[in-house]
Amino acid sequence: GWKLHHLANEMVKGEKDLRDFSQLMNYLSTTYEKDDIIMNFVTNHDENSWAGTVKERLGDAKNLMTALMYVVPGMPLVYSGQEYDLDHSLKFFEKDSIPKQKGDYFELLSKLGKLKNDNLALNGGKQKALDSIVETKNNKILKLHREKDGVTLTFVGNFSSVEQSEEGLLEGIYLNGLTNQKEAYEKAEVVTLKPWGFKILID
Repeated sequence: GWKLHHLANEMVKGEKDLRDFSQLMNYLSTTYEKDDIIMNFVTNHDENSWAGTVKERLGDAKNLMTALMYVVPGMPLVYSGQEYDLDHSLKFFEKDSIPKQKGDYFELLSKLGKLKNDNLALNGGKQKALDSIVETKNNKILKLHREKDGVTLTFVGNFSSVEQSEEGLLEGIYLNGLTNQKEAYEKAEVVTLKPWGFKILID
């Protein structure tokens, strides 16, 4: 999934935005075969060694972009050391070491991995779950809907470095897939997302 990978980096820099993301999703859905599985990633052996670590490239948007790779159609890649929040460009042609200290990023990847494995709306296999981008009034907020066999999941994310809000972004009672807590939203309620903040909500 090189196109999505590069787009994520460009969005963090402010060079691309959610309109470009929408165009890419349309391109991917119409270009590949229906049963193709794209591997999505925020880092790999090339990127880590030559382009910089996840922290260096994505900064405060690291968690948002990581979550995005899990909720869009495809299979997420976790590169060696990424789970330990490796902030070191590994040597490419020489032996190098990976400090194995678990932290907040390890916990995030664990929760995202469990969702990917257990939630049918993300675990579609060759018969992938449906995906659709829901139009929002705020062009910095992405609302992505996934559904399969009556199981639905909603991802909302703030793709900017400043706090963003929108009235009526969410309505109903959801289970937060990362906190395992129920969240209720009224129709006219204003939903506010922190800079690069996101939610994964299960209906």
